[in-house]
Amino acid sequence: MKIEFSQISVDNLKSIVSTFLSRKPVLSNYFIQDLTGFDFFQSFNTLFLRLKENNYYRIYIISCDLSELNFLLLELKGNIVINVPSKIEPLKWIEVLENSGFSRIGVYERYTNFSFDTNEKFGAFFAEKSDFELLKKQLYDSFDPRIDWLPQDAELAMMINNKQIIVNKENEVITGFIIFTLFGKKCYLNCWLDFSGNGLYLFSNILALMKSAEVNYYYFWVNQKNIRVKKMHRLLGAKPDGLIDYTYFKS
Repeated sequence: MKIEFSQISVDNLKSIVSTFLSRKPVLSNYFIQDLTGFDFFQSFNTLFLRLKENNYYRIYIISCDLSELNFLLLELKGNIVINVPSKIEPLKWIEVLENSGFSRIGVYERYTNFSFDTNEKFGAFFAEKSDFELLKKQLYDSFDPRIDWLPQDAELAMMINNKQIIVNKENEVITGFIIFTLFGKKCYLNCWLDFSGNGLYLFSNILALMKSAEVNYYYFWVNQKNIRVKKMHRLLGAKPDGLIDYTYFKS
């Protein structure tokens, strides 16, 4: 079977997703997306949702037939990233993906903190439009976009414009930053990066900002192998909530 992706309106694509989900799929890594910019492929029992990111595609799958899914994954061409979030080891996914030529390239744990507090006042600076190129370079030089979910150009520009990035600067050069997203009374820490040795100053500022916004808790993802960072966050009161994201890649 030749796999050819198509584009339709977001509303029509959401309808197709809803239909496949109603069939009680045996495997699905799909979670709520606005589906803007996605294309799709569907067979009788399997739906692929595809989004172009940098030089690869990130694919979400809803499938009602394991053997068909295994065949289709073997037929997929190009650089493909598939994420599998799960609270238990996803044995069926591991078998299907590894049998289809995918390799695991990252495992991230989600941490949450419900008990944070601070007496500090917000005193950091927000990133400005003129910081765009340096921020992008620092992000993509420091992290692997396939596993770290880095914002692409339009999203990064939007985050700067929305004041979602606080920065440290020395001699007008960015030496650290935190990217964050507020969702009502919760906050997602997209990224925390520091080159100055003063990263806790940034973190005290994001805590102050969250307190002023009456945030109840914050959450973030951390590389399972990064023992130092996990230990630091535990000391700050964060704990793993059991959700783990497995990232697989095939070229």
